[in-house]
Amino acid sequence: MNVAKGTLWAPLIAAVALCLHGCSRPVLDYRNVQIVNGKIFAGDADKPFSGTVTNFPDNELLAPQRGFNAFAYAITHVNTAPATAVTQNLGFGAAMMFSQTSSYCTVVVDDGLPDGAAKCAPANSDVSGTEMKFSKGALDGDITYFNFDHSQYPISEGSFDGGRPNGKQKIYSMKTGKLVHTLNWDDGAVSGTEEGYDEQTDKLIVRANNEKGRLDGDVDSYDGQTGEHTYHGQYVDGKPDGMHQWWDASGKLTEQRLFKDGVLVREVSPNVAQVDTPATPPTNNAAAETPTTQAAAATPPPLPAPPSTVAIAAPAQSVAPPVVTPASTNVGNAGEVSPTKVAHTYQPGFDCAKAQSAAELTICADPLLSALDSDVAAQYHALAQQADPSQKSALLSTQREYIGARSICGSDRACVERQTRSRLHDLRQQAARTPGVLIATLKSDHLSEP
Repeated sequence: MNVAKGTLWAPLIAAVALCLHGCSRPVLDYRNVQIVNGKIFAGDADKPFSGTVTNFPDNELLAPQRGFNAFAYAITHVNTAPATAVTQNLGFGAAMMFSQTSSYCTVVVDDGLPDGAAKCAPANSDVSGTEMKFSKGALDGDITYFNFDHSQYPISEGSFDGGRPNGKQKIYSMKTGKLVHTLNWDDGAVSGTEEGYDEQTDKLIVRANNEKGRLDGDVDSYDGQTGEHTYHGQYVDGKPDGMHQWWDASGKLTEQRLFKDGVLVREVSPNVAQVDTPATPPTNNAAAETPTTQAAAATPPPLPAPPSTVAIAAPAQSVAPPVVTPASTNVGNAGEVSPTKVAHTYQPGFDCAKAQSAAELTICADPLLSALDSDVAAQYHALAQQADPSQKSALLSTQREYIGARSICGSDRACVERQTRSRLHDLRQQAARTPGVLIATLKSDHLSEP
């Protein structure tokens, strides 16, 4: 009887053992991946892939994550303009804007969508990798983004909920690894207190209050070396309002400007005391933290600009796609390049004769960048023509993000190309889901990199 039982169980045990060895989740290298309508397929398979994908390029994995765009922009902003609030120009994000070596990810996929843990690191490297989690294709849970040049510390830590940043984001110096900025996200929008710190002295250099992604309340800046108050102003719904004051590093009042609903009413002599605003700057107490640039000690900081806007021109009749022209953002590039006429082969998606920002001038001077930007404008226009009002609003919002991210690049050609290609990739993925919208021939396909 015992022998019979053993005989019956033996095949089942063997089958289980075989499945444990061979029925594990399949592994797919990215070079064999096909992405169709936003889902991952293994080669020409009919069903979306479930398993683990290796060597997934980080920009391809994160570019579709719009919530990550703003998260990444905050990192870029802090490392290029540390003495200002992120929300002064937030909304203009693009994945991977900060200059860093490309990395490749191992990510769990279910039914064609990232769903589970992902870890990314540079090729052939043993540095600490970026760690994140996905749920049904969207970032969800904690994320730790590492500095690949100094892998012992992260660039930023935060968390996502349903694809949107949510909770506290900590940003660290890419040079020293010290905490230099903290801000809070609420359902994808910066809200609450935001603070920045000098990476050398650890003193507070900026403190601001935000509401739904806009400055709202007091904004203060301090000198990172002396701790002296260098700027105070108030914002209402993203617009400067009331008296704005500047002090030098010694604490001397140097400038006063009165604003009403975002409009400069008048400049007030520093010698004129104000009834509603004290002429004596508040002190930077020991508990406060915020970073400033070295120039802040010598000259008063410029007035923080309200969020930039983008104007979409009417479609040009039978000639070119609509002009997409950003207002001057002046983020870290003021005075860097003056407007000049430059030669170009292709007309980009804006008028080069009116180019103002360093990024625009860089595009106009480069045939490949001009062609890429023209492709972006053409694909954007094709999508906009088929979009309903809500879709147009979302499309415009992401276009603003792209233009702002591109402006951050300044005259860095590689950065401009990276942002433009990322935007074109995103637009073409959207277009692939709408019949008759995807542009078949791209101007940039006829050009190679210089």
